[in-house]
Amino acid sequence: ANGISDRGDARVVSPHGELEVVLLHDDRLHPTVLHLPKGGWMSAGRCANTLIAPKATDLGGGACYYDERVRLEPA
Repeated sequence: ANGISDRGDARVVSPHGELEVVLLHDDRLHPTVLHLPKGGWMSAGRCANTLIAPKATDLGGGACYYDERVRLEPA
């Protein structure tokens, strides 16, 4: 969590965009995993798809939603 405390303000950053979040620690997740719930309006800056590249999958040519390497930073 890059030293960010539980319920601390943070930014999730990718090469394509960033989101401001409140970080909630969860020991059930792998330490390198960030879980961002589905939903949220892109116009309100709450959509995970802000962080992903606009590309198609190699299986069927569908969208690659919710799959991107990100960095967690203090806000």
